[in-house]
Amino acid sequence: MIAGNPQRSSDCTGGVSPGVAHLLDFDFTSVIEHTVRDVQYTWKNGDPVAIRLDEAQAMWMVRRDRFDALLRDHAIKAGAIIKPATATGAVLGSVEGERRWMVQTDAGSLSAQYAIVADGACSAAINWIGAARPALRLAAMLDVDTSLQRSNLNAPPRVEFGLGQIENGLLWCFPKQATVSIGAATFLGHDDPQLADRLLAYAQARGWHAQRSDIRQRPLTLWSGDHPLHRDQAVIVGDAAGLSDPVTGEGLRPAIDSGLRAAEAIIAALNHQPNALAAYTKTIHQTWGVDFAWASRLAQILYRVPGLAYKVAVKKPIANKLMAQVLCGDLRYSDIAGKAIAKLSKKLLPWG
Repeated sequence: MIAGNPQRSSDCTGGVSPGVAHLLDFDFTSVIEHTVRDVQYTWKNGDPVAIRLDEAQAMWMVRRDRFDALLRDHAIKAGAIIKPATATGAVLGSVEGERRWMVQTDAGSLSAQYAIVADGACSAAINWIGAARPALRLAAMLDVDTSLQRSNLNAPPRVEFGLGQIENGLLWCFPKQATVSIGAATFLGHDDPQLADRLLAYAQARGWHAQRSDIRQRPLTLWSGDHPLHRDQAVIVGDAAGLSDPVTGEGLRPAIDSGLRAAEAIIAALNHQPNALAAYTKTIHQTWGVDFAWASRLAQILYRVPGLAYKVAVKKPIANKLMAQVLCGDLRYSDIAGKAIAKLSKKLLPWG
């Protein structure tokens, strides 16, 4: 049984890695608004670098309300019961001699033998199960209506990534059918209090009409090291577990993957396999944890010396090709980060 609000929208700019298709056993092309092969990087809003992704690496642009509704519908077909309710607390106690989680909601009480904490970066359930909360960072997002712009109707959709406009961070722009979704975040150091101003400046420089009131701010939980992802009869997944990429902020692919692995762990626990939930934590550490550790090392250089990284890495076709393979799941950061860090570090040394 799932307790939550199925109508709640997700503050996400809607870029989906093709690697997600390998995780889901159903087709979701009906909610893809664009398949994007053209990517442009900029340095301080100039010095553009354009690349074209291979067809297998193309990014998918979705509106999260439609994508999430499709996931919900398939969950219901598979037997899930979704109750629109707001949870207000939970406790692990005894129900007719069996230890169960009892969740209090504004629509009544629910109970289950096992629980999955999947309520996002600002998780309330983290406190209920007594687990550690991942560190929060601030991101800002803006959707701009571009339906009245006629000049680019025949241009292919293009994803943009901007370095140098956000100190210790990144700005990105994802195209939709009648809108563009712009996002920005810092990945190191302190949050940038002027994220909203930078999003507005980016939109205005492209002739798009936007207002400060249109900007949404949301927390971001980047992976910051191994930590327990299970407690008594509960596991933690997605943003609540801090499973976001330290280089790009991508969280959808690890969220879906961790959700599937959590379900497998609970099935194993129901079949009386010892330490099934602990095995879930170990598996996440050995997969996403190992890879995100390498991503964190890469982010330290990329965002501390972005000008050098742009010149030495972003402007090199081979680097872009490798990064595209990482984002679509064909490669992992552990496959490429060591050499990239060594090359960038050598450039930083006075004798490099």
